Amino acid sequence: MRAFNRNRRQPNNRAGITAVLAMLYMALFSTLALGFYASVTTSVQVAKNEQKLNRALFCAESGMNFMKFHLANLGVPADTAPNALFDQVYTRLSSRLNGYPNLGGATVSVNAGHDTITIPRIALDSTGSSFDCTLTKKQNGQQLGVNIRGNFNGVFSGRATKLDYSIAENAAAIFDYGVASKSAIALNGNVSIQGTPGNAAWGSILSATTSTNTPLTMIGNSSISGDASFALDDPSISIGSNSTIAGYRATSSNFADHIHTGISSVEFPVVDTSAFVPFVPAKGTTGPQVITTSNPAGTSFKNIRIKAGSNPTFNNNTTIQGVVVIESPNNVKFGGQANITGSIVVETLDPQGNPNNANYSLSANTIEFAGGVTYQGMDKLPTNDPTNFPAAMRSLTGSMLLAPGFAVSFKGNFGAIGGSMLASQVNFSGTAGGTVTGSVINLRDSAMDLSGTSDIIIQSVGTSNYPAGVFFGSHYSPLPQTYAEFNQ
Repeated sequence: MRAFNRNRRQPNNRAGITAVLAMLYMALFSTLALGFYASVTTSVQVAKNEQKLNRALFCAESGMNFMKFHLANLGVPADTAPNALFDQVYTRLSSRLNGYPNLGGATVSVNAGHDTITIPRIALDSTGSSFDCTLTKKQNGQQLGVNIRGNFNGVFSGRATKLDYSIAENAAAIFDYGVASKSAIALNGNVSIQGTPGNAAWGSILSATTSTNTPLTMIGNSSISGDASFALDDPSISIGSNSTIAGYRATSSNFADHIHTGISSVEFPVVDTSAFVPFVPAKGTTGPQVITTSNPAGTSFKNIRIKAGSNPTFNNNTTIQGVVVIESPNNVKFGGQANITGSIVVETLDPQGNPNNANYSLSANTIEFAGGVTYQGMDKLPTNDPTNFPAAMRSLTGSMLLAPGFAVSFKGNFGAIGGSMLASQVNFSGTAGGTVTGSVINLRDSAMDLSGTSDIIIQSVGTSNYPAGVFFGSHYSPLPQTYAEFNQ
């Protein structure tokens, strides 16, 4: 009986154990399910957070590219004083951004201390992705600190980028032209502007005038070996039947291919001759190197200053070496066969307040080369005379004539000129002609005339060689080593 009873209780114990194990398994799987759910939910949230941060970083990087474009194209004028750079940045960014859809009616602002510029939120898409920007003044405006905050779905997401920018000079595109003038250009007679053999494109011209609708007149057998470019969108050029541009008459079907209009992006430089002035006697002093009369004694000069109002005429076969500084007003004339090695420059007393001596009278300030002239650059000065021609002087290369505020005329052959010539008016007449290693630049909207049998041959130096004393506007270029991403 006892054995029978034991045999009956055994199945009941097994069922209980099975039930308990089932409950344990259910509890275990429920816990695992809850853990898996929590893990998945957490992973999804982490993924969303990472997406949010990455999208915010992409917004910040888009903002940095946006600012890089605008800072690279600010066009800060060459005559801007260093302590006015930051205000120029504010003014030019405001002009570029205010009133445009990017800002949605908001405006660029600057703080009371004029050391922080704020650009309000700029939308990138319809979902609320955007960025905002602050620019801080560094090194008195020579550098900018740019901070960009990225925003995703309309909420600031804590990701930002920063990058410093430094002032950099604009490329001197004007030196891509053989002759460039702010005025109309007229060629009359057997006149030519041409590149050296095999380089016809160097003999190109640019007229930036907008004061007349006829920026170029060509009469007789005049020719331009390169192309002709104009600031006007629809100029009315006057081309004689025997005149040619790029080898084509106006009646040729190829003529229009060499005429370019609407060229308004070429920047004319500001001349500052202060680097040349220390090599001549100081203003107000006297001595054999200071010209004070209309008939200077002798035919050989080194490093001279021509005093205002002296109006000198240098004799035939005069030799001049080094730097010539001309005060205003003055009417300076070089007789036949002048031999010049160095640079002739005009004083620029206020290149920022009075750029290119804009208030000078061209009738009261003239330089005339009456006959032939031999004109060599600073690099041809003797190296064995460091007292008169120190290395610092000989390094001022590329500028043969810097005469802002003066009218310059050539009336005879000038052979080869080893540098660029810049003046507020430049005219060639008679048999004037020769090779210019550089460009001829007319700085003022005053007539530029080439007549007679003038043949100007251009040996281009392109935009990589800036003549000494010639300055262009600026933009801001990034300093790659300063780039950083951070949480803000």
